[in-house]
Amino acid sequence: MNKLLCFFILVGCSSIPLSRAEGARELWEEGKFEEAVQEYELHIKERKKNPKRPESENPDFYQLFIGDIYLELSKPEQAKAAYQLAKEKEVRKSLIIDRFKRLARWWEDKKEFQKAINSLRPLSDLDPLTVDPEIDRLHRKMVGEEEK
Repeated sequence: MNKLLCFFILVGCSSIPLSRAEGARELWEEGKFEEAVQEYELHIKERKKNPKRPESENPDFYQLFIGDIYLELSKPEQAKAAYQLAKEKEVRKSLIIDRFKRLARWWEDKKEFQKAINSLRPLSDLDPLTVDPEIDRLHRKMVGEEEK
């Protein structure tokens, strides 16, 4: 497969290369999950090496998408590892919390409440007002209390 994905603009018949991130997104949408993960990983590496990259840009943001792909593949431990790496690389905390909540909901759907709680517990220090009520809700659901 050609690593440089292109699309064509009919007006003028010129071609514009897609970025690796855009190519990864297309692969993901096509169900080519492993290839998408590889493209996101290459994109992260390339962006980190780019001397013109703005200081405010954090290429590790794309670890969130890698985690999302793994979650879609029912690989929660790999998803958690990608989300954790994004956290360690200081991706914005609201995005990290959102993804770990997504992971917790994945476990909740499987009736694995303790795993859902365990996936959220380390985030309590980031934003207790967001995370702790979610943990409490999962505890209540685990012991069979009705949600009100």
